[in-house]
Amino acid sequence: MSSGRLLLLALACLLVLAGCGPAFGQRTAPTTAAPIPTDVPGLSRFINLPVQPVQVQWQVNEKGSGGAAIGPTDIELVAVLRLDPQGLQALRGQLAEQTSPAELFVAPDFVQPWFPASIQRLFVADPAHPDLLRLAGVRYEPAPFARDGLSNGYVLLAEDTVFIYLHSM
Repeated sequence: MSSGRLLLLALACLLVLAGCGPAFGQRTAPTTAAPIPTDVPGLSRFINLPVQPVQVQWQVNEKGSGGAAIGPTDIELVAVLRLDPQGLQALRGQLAEQTSPAELFVAPDFVQPWFPASIQRLFVADPAHPDLLRLAGVRYEPAPFARDGLSNGYVLLAEDTVFIYLHSM
């Protein structure tokens, strides 16, 4: 294996282990334009729902194909929950701010068209990293939502919307 490939593999592993969003080129895009699930029971099979959402949209993707760092059963879950004011207040009381890593970057294709505008605006261009988007909002530990190996990632809040990114590795 060339030293360039080893360096790239090491960088991808560090980003995954740091709880960052997926590194550039790391995600496996869905092969078809399948509809985004909107069922609460389906989402609750993957994660805990500490408050009852008014509306959900979510997607699960395979992350790897059996390489050294990412196995074929590793997945990522992205969910958008809309909460009523009481649910949002209850959730805020359960969230702890996440400070490591200090900055979070994602590939541009991470931000999907189905994400609400309030969430999309949290990912901004950064001249220092022109191939990535920087998260420009406060992120929270995913502990209230984590379950069955989906415990790494982060949670974002924007207006009445909760954005959850969890991955199994």
